[in-house]
Amino acid sequence: SSLCDSMTNSDSDSDSDSDSDSNPDAAFHHRAKRIIQAEGQNISSSDPKKMAYSKKSYIEHVAVRVKDIHWHIQFFYEALGMDVREIDGDPANPKQYWTIGGMQLMNTPDFVAPPSNDAGWLAHLGVMVEDLELAIAECHKFGVKTLPQGRNWLQLPDGLALELLQAAPGSVGQALKVNPRAQV
Repeated sequence: SSLCDSMTNSDSDSDSDSDSDSNPDAAFHHRAKRIIQAEGQNISSSDPKKMAYSKKSYIEHVAVRVKDIHWHIQFFYEALGMDVREIDGDPANPKQYWTIGGMQLMNTPDFVAPPSNDAGWLAHLGVMVEDLELAIAECHKFGVKTLPQGRNWLQLPDGLALELLQAAPGSVGQALKVNPRAQV
């Protein structure tokens, strides 16, 4: 069974400590640590009660190198509705382009790499969409390739792989309303 299956199926563990029982995050951490150690792996012995802060985080954006930044800007805007958040350089020929929704496109015309789902650090990006069928149809208007994993797995011309995922009703709009950047 998978780690996630073991985690969700171990809620009735009798050796949970009382702090883990009253704190779902601590209980999850406790079960994960036991399961990983049982599988022969070792993780740090951080005690959630002794952490300096809650250590909750998420990925705010992912930077990808692209040969044709204009194609990617148009694709992410027209097919997936990701509007501009920030531009570095001349807007007519940006060095970098950030979208609302977490993409950072880095203009790298000479960049060559194998497709992301074949090799390298980044296997694919999972993108939550409001309407999976419509998003797939819009993406195909840009000539993307369907990957063997399924009709919602697409490969862009530079090799970047996307997994489009159906979001719960209203959740994409809620996520996009969050302004994650602290004003300091």
